Amino acid sequence: GTGTGTITSTPAGITCGSTCSNQFVTKSSVTLTATPAAGSTFTGWSGACSGTGSCVVTMDAAKTVTASFALIPPPTVSITSPAGLTKNNRPLLQFTVSAGTVVVKVDNVVVSKVAGNTLDLLSDGSHTVRVEATNNGVTGFATSTFTVDTIAPSVTVTALQATVKVTTQTLSGTMETGSIVSVAVTTGTASIGTVTNPTATTWQCVVSNLSAGTNSFTITATDLAGNSSHVSASVVYQPDRKSTR
Repeated sequence: GTGTGTITSTPAGITCGSTCSNQFVTKSSVTLTATPAAGSTFTGWSGACSGTGSCVVTMDAAKTVTASFALIPPPTVSITSPAGLTKNNRPLLQFTVSAGTVVVKVDNVVVSKVAGNTLDLLSDGSHTVRVEATNNGVTGFATSTFTVDTIAPSVTVTALQATVKVTTQTLSGTMETGSIVSVAVTTGTASIGTVTNPTATTWQCVVSNLSAGTNSFTITATDLAGNSSHVSASVVYQPDRKSTR
């Protein structure tokens, strides 16, 4: 394998690594011991010995013995939370490890956290969680870079004429890039059209079937992190009075 280790003998004479052959008394018994290096495991003998147990060689002729070592695979680590973009400045920490002793770091600082804990208060901006698991001297790790955004997006609405004579009007305004704008009726029975974005920072929406009197609307902007903000708009629809004789 690709691992490493040493072989020693009893009686002394072989320390391999450095000394891998020696002459011993004819007919004597030599016991070889394989010791894997950190991060490796002993996988077995070949040549004059086999298996993974003790190797005892009777020196009735020249003998060759090979010890094989393999690298120990690192523990597997997976982080599922936090990740991406979040409005939670104390996000939940969720991870799994296959084995080993776990160390958690947030922005390169070791923290006393386990899976299922919430992280300590974080500032808005980019952060990195690193989870390390060490088993048999071998360390595996995973990292997750995420962004905390707790600031509600900006949104405005352009004021309409206070009183209108037409039942169809266009609401419009500005918004934060990347946010989603929705329009809801709060007073009246108007119909809401589709919100469109003429540019990356503007929105508009056609409302129709205004009811006589006051028609009120709530405009909500929601950013990619889930933060939202609201503005209101209202217009009075005053139909033309028809004269009667």
